[in-house]
Formats: sequence, C-alpha cells, structure tokens
Amino acid sequence: MKKKIYNKKVFWSGILFSTISLGYLILLVTRFSKINSGDIIKYIIYGSLAMIFGFSAIRQSLNYDATKKAKQENDEREKFIDLKASDKAINLIQVACFILMFLSAFIWHKTRIDGYIGMIVAFGLMFKLSLILPIFTYFYYDKRY
Repeated sequence: MKKKIYNKKVFWSGILFSTISLGYLILLVTRFSKINSGDIIKYIIYGSLAMIFGFSAIRQSLNYDATKKAKQENDEREKFIDLKASDKAINLIQVACFILMFLSAFIWHKTRIDGYIGMIVAFGLMFKLSLILPIFTYFYYDKRY
C-alpha cells in the first residue's frame, strides 16, 4: 500500500529525527558498559524525544487533514506576526516623530531660523496622525467584522 506524502519538508525532518533516535539507540547499545549512568539517562531521554518528534512528523506528513491544519495554523501565525510587526513599526514612527519634533523645536529655539518651524509642524502632524489613525481604523474594522 502506497501512502501519499502531503508535506515533504515535514516528512524529511521526521526521517531525520528518526535517524537521530536510531543513532542514539545504537550508541547506547554499543557503548553501554563504557558510559556512566548520567549519560545513559541523557541518551535515553534524547533518543526518546527524537523518536517521538520523528514519528509524529512522519504521521503528520502522511495525513492530509493534519497537513491542512498545520498550514492553516502557520497562516494564522504569519498574519499575527505581520500584525505585531506593523504595530511595532507604527510605535517606532511615533517615537521618531516625537523626538524629531522636539529636536526641531530645540534647534529653532537656539538658532531662530524659521525653516525649523515648518519641520516642527510637519513632525507634529505626523505624530498626531500616527496617534489618531489607529483609533479610526480600529473602529472601522470593529464595525466591519
């Protein structure tokens, strides 16, 4: 009976982990008398974990529903990471605009060059927009979904 592999990357990682667990088993059997008890326990734990990860990865790659569920969870994770990254970017823009606005005000205060007033206004508007726009978009998407 031939099984179809639905996720080849997960399948080969499962083969790798199964091979690692087999290596731990061979190492444990061949050098059992030369290994101290702490290392024996360590090899048993590592081999067991590698075997569990390997067999579960192989089982998941051969099961269509598990592969589909893993891809869906990965898509949701990617969306969550994208959302967090854009939120962090907006926060960094707010801090940068705030710092540049006060730096422009300080330079204008020391030099009295009128060109810095335009920079103060521009950075101030960008700072205020970056504070207000997330609120409006939150309400928009809250009503929409």
